[in-house]
Amino acid sequence: MIIKGVGTRYFVSIVFEQTSDVMKPNYASPSNDCFTLKRPGVTLMELIAVLAILIALAAVVIPIGDLGVREMQTTQLTPHQLTNLREAVLRYYQDMKGIAVVRDLGDPTGPPETTQATGMPNSLVDLQIAPKGVDGKAISYDPVTRRGWRGPYLLSTPTTFRSTNLHGSFAPYGRDDKPAFLDAWLNPVVVQWPATLDSLEIRSKYIRLVSAGPPSGFVQDRPISVLETRADRLMPTKPTSLQPNLPNERGNDLLLFLLVQDEYP
Repeated sequence: MIIKGVGTRYFVSIVFEQTSDVMKPNYASPSNDCFTLKRPGVTLMELIAVLAILIALAAVVIPIGDLGVREMQTTQLTPHQLTNLREAVLRYYQDMKGIAVVRDLGDPTGPPETTQATGMPNSLVDLQIAPKGVDGKAISYDPVTRRGWRGPYLLSTPTTFRSTNLHGSFAPYGRDDKPAFLDAWLNPVVVQWPATLDSLEIRSKYIRLVSAGPPSGFVQDRPISVLETRADRLMPTKPTSLQPNLPNERGNDLLLFLLVQDEYP
């Protein structure tokens, strides 16, 4: 038996065959005499409309991608950089502890003492350039005592310190044309010595690496980051979930202490 469709619809031929006294259907493909449906092609206007939609979507996706990069810089890149710098500083500390280092009176970095033997660098410059000892010479490594400078402690220095490109809050932490290590916002990471009345030994334990974090303002249409961490505190505070009313003495800076645990991580 053959059943055919009518009009523009497809039809299926069904032929019943006699096999073992049982009628079984045999599904045949459509014959050539059936009508077929025609699919219209894509018009030029439809193609233009699709392209316009794709361009609009691209304009939305690109800014979202930029935001994702900035978020990654805040949550991943700069903390990773601080960790690497701390490891380098601690290697320096193991080599230099107990060796008197003389601070250049024209250098604003480090503690106010002209000589210190805490093993801590006055600035990150000391990781790349050997500091001077009391004899006025650059400190070198002594293989007998296993003490002394054996840097550079980092493979490369990305740039130099340029105060003209920075907010004035960076002034105490670097000298022009000296090595500088940049955070994700292209600002120098600095070593901050506490400027308190405590002894040098105590202050050296609370030294921290500080990144000024994301820009907090603009100067002549240029984003500017500001170092807001208070240097006159051993442990600058910030609000936490348990102590939400604490004063924020760090702003949006990122801190990493070198020898002690951060009480406000």
